[in-house]
Amino acid sequence: MGDCEEGVLSKVVLLSGARGVVGQPLWEEFERRKCRVVPVSRSVVDSSAGIKWDMEHEDFLPIEGIAREGSTPIDTMVHCAPIWLLPRHLPSLAHHGLRRLIVFSSSSVLSKKNTQDLAEQELVRLLDDGEKNTASQCDQLGIAFTIFRPSMIYGFGLDENVSRLARFINRWSFAVVAGKADGLRQPVHALDLVDAVFKVLDEVVTYSKVYTLAGAETLSYRKMVCRIFEALNKPVRVLSLPLPVYRCALRVAALTGKFAYTAEMANRMNSNLAYDNYPAIDDFGYAPRPFLECADRDLSERLL
Repeated sequence: MGDCEEGVLSKVVLLSGARGVVGQPLWEEFERRKCRVVPVSRSVVDSSAGIKWDMEHEDFLPIEGIAREGSTPIDTMVHCAPIWLLPRHLPSLAHHGLRRLIVFSSSSVLSKKNTQDLAEQELVRLLDDGEKNTASQCDQLGIAFTIFRPSMIYGFGLDENVSRLARFINRWSFAVVAGKADGLRQPVHALDLVDAVFKVLDEVVTYSKVYTLAGAETLSYRKMVCRIFEALNKPVRVLSLPLPVYRCALRVAALTGKFAYTAEMANRMNSNLAYDNYPAIDDFGYAPRPFLECADRDLSERLL
């Protein structure tokens, strides 16, 4: 995105989900490159304009706020919020000038496809419908779209995957897994996804395509946990529980904790959730970094 790097971008980039694990570093990178970005979140993120995110309702407040300012058209949008909230707003966005859209979905649409958990079944339905409706709306409205399905995202302590495990290990100095925990994982750093956004912004070959974006390394779940111990400079202490016992423990944790644990999580520790990065590599030079390449950056500072 040459214009953006030179600081002379004449179009507005709308960024939804700007406080999330991908949205926050993406917002910072847009600003570093001196792009004209409008960050949108559930809370007010632009006090001068009073712009906030309320995509649960029919009226998309950022559009009204930007229109009142009389700014240039909203040519580009990066959607890091839940994908199923987007389709209803696309006609209004197109009316205000949207022509390029990059959307984050999730590899959960694939990995949880056969789940027995009702909440996870609903999530898969929402993701699948969100992708299909977004593509359909964009085709009708003439919006060039690209959909990303990231695998296990981590980075900056904002995620509930690697950072959650790291917080537990840092506090208790041990971890618990189900059985062998030999299911494959490809954790992807938030910055890899930020890089991907900038690589596809003006890349025509990526239009109307869906890419699964995974990390550079393929690790067993157990090995991933061990690498977190190493990053925290702690002795590796991993306790293996039989699958039925671990599933029961997750049910209890769901009742007593804030995190939405499900028994299906235990099953997936021994399921392979590995994906093919080659379409993204071929089309736009996707180049993810090694897992936990830099502990000071990759894990929350409060843990180190």
